[in-house]
Amino acid sequence: MISSKNFLQTLTALCLFIALNAGSGVQEAEAVPILELSSGGTIITITDETAGDGSNGMPGVVSWSGNIGVFGINFTAGVSKPMLGQANAPQMHLNSFHVSTTGSGSLTVKFTDTDFTLPLASGLDQFTSAIGGSTTATVDFFRTYFDETNTAFGQGTQLASLGPYAGGLFAPQFSGHSATGLLPLNSPYSLTMVAQITHSAAGQSTSFDANLIANPEPATIMLLGSGLIGLGLWRWKAGLKR
Repeated sequence: MISSKNFLQTLTALCLFIALNAGSGVQEAEAVPILELSSGGTIITITDETAGDGSNGMPGVVSWSGNIGVFGINFTAGVSKPMLGQANAPQMHLNSFHVSTTGSGSLTVKFTDTDFTLPLASGLDQFTSAIGGSTTATVDFFRTYFDETNTAFGQGTQLASLGPYAGGLFAPQFSGHSATGLLPLNSPYSLTMVAQITHSAAGQSTSFDANLIANPEPATIMLLGSGLIGLGLWRWKAGLKR
């Protein structure tokens, strides 16, 4: 068992080490994903690997649960690099669940990450934005952006705008997607996802999964697929001739 004296000595040495390294020069800030929720004039911002992050210890994953505005039950998680994707192959995922408990109101959820780079990894030539889930209220919109100033939550260029989606008790499911070959010309750049929901009364719920990824165009996939099929047929015919 570590004695209190040894613990204090270790803690003192650790603090001294951190202080010396902090003063040794300017450290380059490392890009981290950030969540932001806003409702009724309240804004909550959660940065990956900080005290407010419910997934602290998992770089690339940032999550939060609590209450904001009329929304008494909330859970939101965003995943980006280095957990998913990488700087030249973006993969951003946003999962959110909300219940209004005290009345009507709107809630905006944003997820952003910076320091994405060009060129994109081989074969990636478009951005696809997608959302799906269920709601007994309304999902006003889901929008995605890239920003060549590399600003967190920057909205320099819109990639997609999906919605609105109105749900109900008997048909709550919704989904949508959009793909574009519009790409940044300069890097580093940031990517941002924005979703807004509106509940008209207490007791309504919304849950959704959203993605923003760089991926090959379907034509590229089809060409690759046809090439593999052609190779397979060639091998099959060659086998018949033997």
